[in-house]
Amino acid sequence: LTNDSKLEIFDIINGKKIESINLEYYKNNEFSFPTSIAISDNFFIVAYSDGYIISYNFLGLKQWEISTNDIIKTPIKFHNNNLIILLSNKIMSVNPTNGNKNWDFLYENKNSISIYGGSLTSRNHILYFTLPNGEFGQINTIIGEKINSTFTSFTSNEYSLYHNNILHNFKNIISIFDNNMFLTSIDVSENNLLINKFRINNVTSYKFYNNTLITLNDQRILKTFNIFN
Repeated sequence: LTNDSKLEIFDIINGKKIESINLEYYKNNEFSFPTSIAISDNFFIVAYSDGYIISYNFLGLKQWEISTNDIIKTPIKFHNNNLIILLSNKIMSVNPTNGNKNWDFLYENKNSISIYGGSLTSRNHILYFTLPNGEFGQINTIIGEKINSTFTSFTSNEYSLYHNNILHNFKNIISIFDNNMFLTSIDVSENNLLINKFRINNVTSYKFYNNTLITLNDQRILKTFNIFN
């Protein structure tokens, strides 16, 4: 999907373009461009930087659209057949067939809004997320209610415009890598804190893999950390 809302389809074997489809989209301003896409069997949904979310069929025709009146920095995702949207200070669930809102929850504070957006993961019917304003939340999607827990009480160190929180889910453990520096792990089945802001200095890149956080520092030294202890 290009910045000017053109869907281009390629052959994964030889890399050749098969088709190019112009999406039915009215560009509201020069700063409007696609930020993420969620694909289903019969349609796909595009989030735009200016807060519009639009569903298309595979002919490029618009099925529905909504405006969130916000800037969307976090990729949209499907969870249990619903579309989950993270906004600056709010999480929303939308019915992907018609764009109707299932529920939303507001999480307000006085933090800056991170340019990197938020992060979202899930375990069964529970959503775990951090919003671009640094708030942490947990939602039971069956009954559509907030949950208060050790995870939701987590706060980042010195939150700023350039803060970046990443979540990782492995078995019953949710890990938080806070601003490429502090590792926290929580056993969400027991609501227990296993690792509390363990500091890892000078990280230039990283990757979670199962129960391991792999980091590379500015001296090109590769290190691994067990997220359980």
